[in-house]
Amino acid sequence: MHGFEGQMQGVWLPNIYHSFFCGDTVVLFAGYRHQARGLANITMADITTEQVWEAIGKQLFAVMGMVTAKNEARTAGIVYIVRHEKLYVASVRDAWKVRHVQHNPHVSMTVMIPKSIPLMPWIKIPAATITFSGVARVLEVSEAPVDVKKMLFRGLENVPDDDASTAIIEVTPQGDFVTYGVGVSLMGMRDTQNARGRVQV
Repeated sequence: MHGFEGQMQGVWLPNIYHSFFCGDTVVLFAGYRHQARGLANITMADITTEQVWEAIGKQLFAVMGMVTAKNEARTAGIVYIVRHEKLYVASVRDAWKVRHVQHNPHVSMTVMIPKSIPLMPWIKIPAATITFSGVARVLEVSEAPVDVKKMLFRGLENVPDDDASTAIIEVTPQGDFVTYGVGVSLMGMRDTQNARGRVQV
């Protein structure tokens, strides 16, 4: 197993499990891949904003990054729905993520898209990811659109609009979507430079 730090030069990796860095995380993959050729000649994935929104809409789990009242970083796993190019999260009102968003509405989101090789699920490969920043606000149940409430509370008993124990977090993405493994094949994901993408929200 091979580990790499910093900028990786042009070498071929053997056809065995090996590790490489994806952001700050060490991940495992298998197969031949030529190492990164330097930041000056990066070719990024050819994706569109519509493709990214479609990918986000097909998932339901993400990690939301927030800042506490003490300016400390926090993350929380959330289940979301997408409507009107916004993400909505239901939560109990006294949850820490609700308090953090009320204190500082600037958040980050990372949506993870599981990947696997057909007929070989035991081979561990990294998930595709979509990361973006956004502005969040806490809504009363009565403030959320009707279609949002139907999707958020599906399978549950009706949640009344005056339910003071429930809150809805609305996240509006801003800036760019930064992606890894979106719009590329599993083989293409082995090149961590070419598998990256960036499109405007």
